[in-house]
Amino acid sequence: AAPSYGIEAQNALLKILEEPPNNVCFIMFAKSPNHVLATIKSRLIKEDKRQKIPLKPLDLDLSKLDLKDIYAFLKNLDKENFDSRENQRERIESLLESINRHKIPLNEQELQAFDLAIKANSSYYKLSYNLLPLLLSLLSKKKTP
Repeated sequence: AAPSYGIEAQNALLKILEEPPNNVCFIMFAKSPNHVLATIKSRLIKEDKRQKIPLKPLDLDLSKLDLKDIYAFLKNLDKENFDSRENQRERIESLLESINRHKIPLNEQELQAFDLAIKANSSYYKLSYNLLPLLLSLLSKKKTP
């Protein structure tokens, strides 16, 4: 498996799919359906076997967010024992899910900040350090009309 396939490789695959050998079954995996040509997707049966695991909700009400709440949330977060980077990444994702649930629009720069927080998390940054700029950005967004 490669991270992406060029147009030439996908066209060769398309030719094989259009005229498959007898008694052959193809199974394809892709990170995203957008990485596959539409002509290939139209000839495949698509199944998403991933299991959606609900994220633990944050103990923070974004609709009433203020500096005091952010401070208390991060202070409590520092007391929690996270046993893995995965759990910390899930907390960052929970914040993003909560933002979506509250219908708070994010621009490209704010979305990139979440990407950076997830990357920093894999570099063993403290979770509260990762969440602080994200939460402050939300607070400033709330205060500016």
